[in-house]
Amino acid sequence: MNKTLLYVADSISELYNIDMEEAKKIVMDSGFPDLLDEIPDFVQHYDADYWAKEIMNAISER
Repeated sequence: MNKTLLYVADSISELYNIDMEEAKKIVMDSGFPDLLDEIPDFVQHYDADYWAKEIMNAISER
């Protein structure tokens, strides 16, 4: 897991009171790693909290 993914997992863990291992799984199971690979400049334009909220919002809409 690279630093960007780890930062987002850490944000999920802190913002949503989720165990860090579960937060890592949430990040890896989302489309975020693919997005980071495809357009890293766009992804890194926003902070980890932004992406944490986006990932969790996407999960809640399922």
